[in-house]
Amino acid sequence: MPDILEHVESTVQPHISDDLPPAYSNRITLRVHEVAEMLGVSKGAIYKEINAGAIQAVIIGERTKVIPRREVSRLINDGMAPSEATA
Repeated sequence: MPDILEHVESTVQPHISDDLPPAYSNRITLRVHEVAEMLGVSKGAIYKEINAGAIQAVIIGERTKVIPRREVSRLINDGMAPSEATA
């Protein structure tokens, strides 16, 4: 089991950036409501951008969507440009 943990840490850690608030520093993904709060927009705005393909998300189970940390960092660094669907 430690070998698996070492592999995950060595694979994921280099891709984790320090752009996110400290409360999220050990997370690989964030939930939609967390990203909305961080960016100061509604959950609906995040879902709309996910559905339009402007924000990458991972679907877990039947309905749960999470956003990879690297995508959240991109949104923080580049800003959340409205998708063509919302423009």
